Order: sequence, then structure tokens, then C-alpha cells
Amino acid sequence: MEQSYYVFVEEKDFKLYKSAFIRPLKTIEENTNHVKMKDDNGSFVLLHSYYLHTLPTLLTLSKEHSEKISVIISAVDTEIMELVIRCEVNYLYSNVHSSDALFQLWKETCTWQGFIDIPLHKSFIELLKKVRSPNKKNDVIVPLDQNMYCLKIKDEMFKRYLSDSELMILHEIVHGKTNVQIAKDVHLSVTTVNNRVARILKKLSAMNRNHIYKRSIELNLMEMERV
Repeated sequence: MEQSYYVFVEEKDFKLYKSAFIRPLKTIEENTNHVKMKDDNGSFVLLHSYYLHTLPTLLTLSKEHSEKISVIISAVDTEIMELVIRCEVNYLYSNVHSSDALFQLWKETCTWQGFIDIPLHKSFIELLKKVRSPNKKNDVIVPLDQNMYCLKIKDEMFKRYLSDSELMILHEIVHGKTNVQIAKDVHLSVTTVNNRVARILKKLSAMNRNHIYKRSIELNLMEMERV
């Protein structure tokens, strides 16, 4: 049976991610705000751009055709994140990834029952507590009686590997911020943040931002904490 996958990406990032999706997939239809593709298994993939004011309608319409709906967002954009939580979107991806890394992550996880990208965990859980209601049974992605976990950084353990300035940047990374967002929030130049992120990757032997989490857990520098 053919499956349909809907992937929504903010308009400003649409061209970037479109290039990564269309290379391995067969393009069927394309215009300025969406591209419809087909994979080797015959499943349809629709990549569509969105603005904040258009996203609710797009999600409502897509839910009539598929449960496999993904939204690519920024962890600091709490307005959009709150919207997708209320709309019960089960696949959330962070825009901190390169286009190719995001496509590979989506490809590996889009068939799961749901997926919340690690850089979004902290913001997601904070907002989830805010929007879920004890009087409703199915108003959020995670049931009210289900345990929730987020990653906890072991600061003292990390100090064996990172300087205080690098550890500060790591905390910002875990909150799902891009290097530009980090630079703005901690009042540093983007070049300085880029250099510190590069040093973190090197010291942890991590290939990219997403790999930081895997390496940190392997080195017992992070742990899953119940919230």
C-alpha cells in the first residue's frame, strides 16, 4: 500500500532542504512553494513551505490524507512549536542540521510511530507541560500518564573535556539553537561561536551537532532525566 509523507519547512529554508530531498527521490510535480516526489517503494513525499499564518491550514488539510506529517522548526521559535503540539504533529525536526543530514535523519525516522529531534527536546517538554490539559484525553502527542524524559548535561564530567566557555556553548546547542542564535543570545560574534562549536566537535570526536548527543551519552556526559 502506498504511503504519503508530508514535510513542512519554513519558507526561508525551503530551497535549502528541497535540494536534499529531490536528489534521491523522483520529482513528480514542482512549483514555488512545494515539490511532490516519489521514492523507490512507490510512496509519495510532499515537501511544502510554510509561514506561521499558513501552517494551521496546511496541517489540517494534510491530516485528511496522512498521519505521517513532519515539521522542520527552530527550537527558539516557541510559537510554531506550540502550534504543532496543539495540532498533534508527531514528527518534529530541528533546522540546525545541514540539508543532507536532515534528509538522512528524516529518512531513518519517518516510518516510526513518532519522532522528536534531540535539539528540540527541552523546548518541546517545557511547552508540552504548558499546553496539555488534564481535562482532555488526547489533546497532545504524549499521553498525560506517560513518563517524559530529557537530556541532562553532567557539567562536572564535561569539564574533563571542555573549557567553561565551550560548556556554555554546549548548553545553548542542547537547547536547539543555531550558531547565529547562540551568538546573539550570549553576545559573541558568530565566528567565535563557530570556532567553539568546532572545538567541541573535535574534543568529543563528533562528526556533527547531532553526533554530539550520541558521543556525550557514550562518554557518560549526558543522561536521560525524567521530568
